Amino acid sequence: MEVIFNIVGGGEICLPKREIRGYYKDFLTGETKVQIGEGEYEVRESLTEIKYLMETRDESISGV
Repeated sequence: MEVIFNIVGGGEICLPKREIRGYYKDFLTGETKVQIGEGEYEVRESLTEIKYLMETRDESISGV
């Protein structure tokens, strides 16, 4: 299953869940960041939204 993130400043990233290494909120700046490969992107989604996207099962695989 692919997820789509809206990048701060414009644009979006669409990639499979398995490519996301992590996500966090920078406590100094308040920015939400998503780690992908060696890069890091500031995104508009909240931690709660990202957690939901990451935990949602892929219905085409699970057969549900």
